[in-house]
Amino acid sequence: MATKTTKAVTAEPEVKSPETIEKETEKRIAAEEKVTFIIPTDPRFPADQQFWEHCVNGVIYRYPRGEQIELPKSLAETFLRKLKMQQASAMVIGEFKGIGKKIN
Repeated sequence: MATKTTKAVTAEPEVKSPETIEKETEKRIAAEEKVTFIIPTDPRFPADQQFWEHCVNGVIYRYPRGEQIELPKSLAETFLRKLKMQQASAMVIGEFKGIGKKIN
C-alpha cells in the first residue's frame, strides 16, 4: 500500500519596510512606562555636547546629560546596562595596565 506524503505549508514571514519598523518602534517606546532618570554627565565632552544618544530600529533617541528627565523604561534599562559594561571594562583595563613588555 502506498503512503501519501504531504509537504507542510509554511507561511512566509511578513517583510516590513524600514519606515514601518521605525514607526512601530516609536509607538511602542512612546507607550512605555516612563521613569524619572538623570543620565550622568560625561567628562570626555564639553558642556554643550552633553547628550546620550541611542538608536533602536533606526529611531535615534537623544537625551541631555545631567538633567532630570522622563525616560522610557527600556531606554533607562539600556543605559544602565551600558554603564555597567563600561565600568566592568574600565576595571579590567585598569588591572592590565602596565602589564607586558614595552616595545620601543
